[in-house]
Amino acid sequence: MRFTVVEGLGQVIKERKRGLLRGLGQRLAMIGDILLVSWRIYVVLQAQLLFEPREGDEHAHLTEVRASPLPPPGSRTAVR
Repeated sequence: MRFTVVEGLGQVIKERKRGLLRGLGQRLAMIGDILLVSWRIYVVLQAQLLFEPREGDEHAHLTEVRASPLPPPGSRTAVR
């Protein structure tokens, strides 16, 4: 893959094209989108993959988390 620099060709930044406040707001929104996608890819997806059982893994049952039912609020339960 290559890239070529074309002399005399450029791009107009958001702040100049749309005005300072609107352009700056759009730039911040764009940066927020990039951070959100990065978070989803590098943190959330990796955590899901970490806890997802793999095929043929004899210890797959160890990664399952099961919650026990809680008693209804206000009920008295004796713990022995």
